[in-house]
Amino acid sequence: MKLWMIVLITFFSISGSAEIYKSVDKNGVVTYSDQPETTSQAVQLPAVNIVTGPAKTTANATNSTNATDKKHVDYTAFAMSAPTDQDTIWNADSLPVSVDITPALQEGDTIQFLYDGAPAIPAVASTSASIPKVINDKPLLVRGNHTLSANVLNANGDILKSTPSITVYLQYTSVNQPNGSKR
Repeated sequence: MKLWMIVLITFFSISGSAEIYKSVDKNGVVTYSDQPETTSQAVQLPAVNIVTGPAKTTANATNSTNATDKKHVDYTAFAMSAPTDQDTIWNADSLPVSVDITPALQEGDTIQFLYDGAPAIPAVASTSASIPKVINDKPLLVRGNHTLSANVLNANGDILKSTPSITVYLQYTSVNQPNGSKR
């Protein structure tokens, strides 16, 4: 019964313009109605509190799009910073690589590090990474001279800028030489 009264009060509260009357019968049962009876009293209900969210307009949609679509600035400088050209690297378990880039790497762009002209690792959203010695059970960092370079890629994978290639020399101590001497 109480649920029915709540539903009735809510219904009449929403209608807003209708007058609501309260009556109590001889058994003490309270009834609310929009039709007055001889023993009814008018009830003053509180104002209905309706909250709505902000309306989406074309202007709001345009502003939110512009906030996420920042203008991309062309890169003016891009070069390998580590290792440096002609470095000799001994007994590498991995090869840390990094680049200097101006302006800073922009949102959505990534850097693809190349080892001997091929992508060494997946593109990263960072100016530094580490190339592992072995990838998929295949030795990558082997003795000898190798080239390193990098590309800046946009979100579509297009090359925006490339570094000049540098040459590095990887050397490993031979287990066949006495006292671990280097060649």
